Amino acid sequence: MSALLPVYERDLVIVSGKGSRLTDAQGRTYLDFAAGIGVNGLGYGDRKLLAAIKFARRIGSPAGRTELVAFERAFHGRTMGALSITWNERYRAPFEPLIPGVVFLPWDDLAAARSAIGARTAGVFVEPVQGEGGVRPAPPEFLRGLFDLCRESGALLVLDEVQCGLGRTGKLFAYEHAGIRPDMLALAKPLGGGLPLGAVLVREELAGALQVGDHGSTFGGNPVAAAASLVVLDQFGNEEFVKKVARKGTALMKGLRAAARRYPRSIKVVRGLGLMIGVEMHGPAADVVRGLRAEGILATRAGDAVLRLLPPLTVKGKEIREFLDALDRVLATGAGSAPAPQVSSEGTGGAVA
Repeated sequence: MSALLPVYERDLVIVSGKGSRLTDAQGRTYLDFAAGIGVNGLGYGDRKLLAAIKFARRIGSPAGRTELVAFERAFHGRTMGALSITWNERYRAPFEPLIPGVVFLPWDDLAAARSAIGARTAGVFVEPVQGEGGVRPAPPEFLRGLFDLCRESGALLVLDEVQCGLGRTGKLFAYEHAGIRPDMLALAKPLGGGLPLGAVLVREELAGALQVGDHGSTFGGNPVAAAASLVVLDQFGNEEFVKKVARKGTALMKGLRAAARRYPRSIKVVRGLGLMIGVEMHGPAADVVRGLRAEGILATRAGDAVLRLLPPLTVKGKEIREFLDALDRVLATGAGSAPAPQVSSEGTGGAVA
């Protein structure tokens, strides 16, 4: 009998790490291009080392604002509240009924947003770069349009930067690419440097709506996690460090687009910002992930068809080239390409290879 719930694959046991490299229990070393799904932003062995839905409802409740707006392909988490604004039915269905009053809108459709955001809207929740939804950057004009609609209607603009924030996109915060300022900002993943830590930032003029007793957390303010976050913030607040992330992201994107030209039957499109990149395949991304692991590279997926790349922000240029060389070898085997269609043999109804 298993002592652990089967919610994760457990075929790889990591025992140590340094920089962008990890070592498993068998002593094999891997170049990490997943970073714990964006958690280990500073890599491994650095020597220095959600409460937004509730707040939106609390701030909006005196005015009768109870509805929440989210978008197709959105992923905001797995707690009961966050599941309510997560688009994928596969995640939500086993736990329904969830929080009522949630409206899902098409991605990058300001006309649909204008028709839905109104006097009853408490908050509009959006990822500046969708992570689980396929690594899809929100067009700057889309974010600016949502910002304007929220200002016009009085709704709160809540940005989820749990995965895309803190330097990952080549800016300290991903919303900076659009030149806007949200009402609330959710942060986590790299914030604690590998320790569990999340934070919600609220515009100062809204903070007065929250009173003593409105929120609490048994482990909130953990001094060890907070100390780790100070190291992380010191690094991510360094403008030159973030500029280097942008340059490394440009180099990785350039290499991936060159690979797309060499392997058009495998790679459909490359998209992303900074060191948060999605490579949409014509076939299963899982085949590419397995091929990369055999090459000593760890990566992950976003859905069935998207190879998701989230290397530590400290990744070196030579490690990016090492990854691109390994990817080239994997794609040369046909991994990620669409299955060849079966052709019916005329007159027999059978299939021929």
